[in-house]
Formats: sequence, C-alpha cells, structure tokens
Amino acid sequence: MKLGGNSTASSSVLKLVRIIHKIGGNRIIAITHAKIPTLTLLRLAAFAIGGDSIHWVNQILGKSNQESEEIDRILSNVPPGSEGLFYLPYLSGERLSGTYHSRAQFFGLSLIHTREFIYRAVAEGLAMAGERNLQKLQQAGAELKELIVSGGGAMVQCLELEKKLMEQHNLRFCRVCPAPGIEFSQVLPGLATLGASVLEEFIRKSEPTTIAIGTGRTIRACVRELKSQDMPQHRIASLVGNLKHNGSASAFDSVMAMADKINAERFYLPGPVFTNSREELRKLLKQPIYRNILKISETADVAFVAIAGIDLDAPTLVDCFITEVEARELLKQGAVGEILGNFFDAEGKLIDHELNHRNTSVKLKNQTTFQTICISGGSTKHQSLSAALHGGWLSGLITDEHTANALISD
Repeated sequence: MKLGGNSTASSSVLKLVRIIHKIGGNRIIAITHAKIPTLTLLRLAAFAIGGDSIHWVNQILGKSNQESEEIDRILSNVPPGSEGLFYLPYLSGERLSGTYHSRAQFFGLSLIHTREFIYRAVAEGLAMAGERNLQKLQQAGAELKELIVSGGGAMVQCLELEKKLMEQHNLRFCRVCPAPGIEFSQVLPGLATLGASVLEEFIRKSEPTTIAIGTGRTIRACVRELKSQDMPQHRIASLVGNLKHNGSASAFDSVMAMADKINAERFYLPGPVFTNSREELRKLLKQPIYRNILKISETADVAFVAIAGIDLDAPTLVDCFITEVEARELLKQGAVGEILGNFFDAEGKLIDHELNHRNTSVKLKNQTTFQTICISGGSTKHQSLSAALHGGWLSGLITDEHTANALISD
C-alpha cells in the first residue's frame, strides 16, 4: 500500500488512516477516473480534498505559513477524538456513492476546543472519510489490492508555489497541481481535474451565477471532468466566437457542453472569432442579440480562459482561425501570446495588428475590475503566461508545478 495524497498538505493526515481491508483482487488507484481491463481507477474525494482542508483551516486560523512538521506536533498533543469535536471534510462535495451535495461541517464545537483540537478534528475527519470510501467500495464488491494516493509532499511544494505566485503577480487566486513532466500532454490531466474542482466551487453556489468561459483544449478537458448536476439558476456565457472564415465551427468550444452538464441557461456568441474587416465587425456589434450576449459575458461573475503561445504551431493557426501569413506578421511584431483572440507582446501589451481590430470576442480587461482565471500549463505556455501576468490581464491562475516554478524564476 502506498499513501501520498493528491492535495494532502500534511503527512499527519495520512498517519491517521488505517487500512484494514484484506488485500486481493483488483488494483484500485485513487485520484483519477478511467477504466482499463483488470485495472479500476477511481477518485477517492476524501483524499483529493485533504490539502484543501488543511489549507483552509490554516487560513481561518491565521496560520497560512504553518509547516507540516508543526502540524504533526500539534496533532500529537491532542487526544484521539478531539474531545468530541468531529469534522466532515467535504469542502468540495463528495463524489463517491452519489452523495454529491455533501458539505463540510464541524460537530460538537465548544469553548474547550482550541485551534489544536480543530487541526486534530480535520485530520481525523479526513481519515474517517477515507475509511468510509473504502467500505463503500467493499460493499460494492470491489476487492482492494492496492491503494495509491499520489502527490503527498509534492503538494506541499505546490502550496508554496501558489503563495509565491500570488505575491509576485498580485493574484487574487492561484492553484498549482503536480505534473509528471513539462509537456502539455503530461500536465493536462492535472489541470483538468484541478480546473474542474475550481469551476465546481462556482457551480455549487445557490445564488444565480454567470460563468463565462473561453475555448480550447484545456477548457474542454476541464468541462469533461465536471459531474452532472441540476443548477438551472446559473448562466454559462461564451467569451469568444466559434466560427472560422469558412463557416465551420471549432471542435473545442465548451459552452454548450458545460451548460448541458449542469442544466444551466447558455448564451452563445453567434459569430466568427475574427471578421473579414473592421466594417464587418462594426455591423456585427450593432446587432441587438450580439450586443446582449456580449454584455452578459462582460459582466459575468467570473471568467475562465486558457492561453496560447504564438508560433507556427499555435492552436489559432493549426485550427485555421488565422493564416500562416498572419501568424508570421504577429511574430514579426513581437506577439508572444493570445487570450480569446487578443494578441499581446512580452510585456503584455496588445499588438497593433489588424486581427486585434477585427476580434469579435470579449476584450481583455485590467484585473482590478474583472475576475479572470486562466487555466494553462506546459512548456509552451511559460512565455505567454508570463506576459499576460505582467500585463495585468489575469486575476487568478491554475497551472502546473513546472510552469509555476518557471514563472517565479522570471
């Protein structure tokens, strides 16, 4: 048995887990969703949100710099059972056994309980939730051969990277995931899982919320990770057009897919990413339907976007939204990145190129007035992310540990 913890910031949590099931049968691996012959891959949410629980309790107790060794010491000084204090660790809900609407709670809190008891209760709650998941698997007929909760110490480093990125780039929000390598294919699974969990924080809100999303491979992967639920009070709005010059649509638009997943109202920008002329754009912007959808997107509660670099392998070129001639012109003018069809240079300044004057998408805004969370990572995204951060276009970032380290080293 191997225990590490995808988001578990302290080894203390794992020390409290006792696996008592008989070894034998299929191999069960926590954290991811997939099925391979003779190999069942499941997500055990009690472990997946372990680090979030520790991170959260650190924040509310004013101990954001608490080291795992200090937490170990605190836990060892509190008796088992935390003097009747019990914690349900479902800050991000629960994915096992259909209990999607479970939420975190403390039971038995009284005047005798200090912060040390709260830490112990959180750790014990995570351990007990993990045991519950294992019991559910056993009741379903699964035979546990091996349990691997991946990450562990790596997540401590990720939490440190988050803090550094927030301080260095004045971000309001940051999440960093572990990744086995620097290539896009290696970071995408972690970005998709982490991005989906952040999206679900907004989806779970009871009050009506407008979520605007961009397009691309990363956003699509995040939407695929979302669980189906009934949230008709929300609105999903498009931030960018979806049509190419020949009238064909992008395969990576996710507005409809996300709205279908949560049964939300959807608002779709009915047009190309770039018009053929500035006059054509002016005519499009005069259309009442288009203006209405654009207004909804521009006033959304939160926007989720991805970023792309600019070269001859750029997604906007490969997917035929721009031509090779236009790509070379952008490179000649110093373009290094693109968000929603807005091209910018190494300092994050918008390029004075015709494409930027014919772009039908929502325009980039300074993040003092608009909450935009970028979900991007991989070796090809470092320069464009760095430029976007310097330009002040992002208020939040979800990325991988390798990209985070590179951004901090800028």
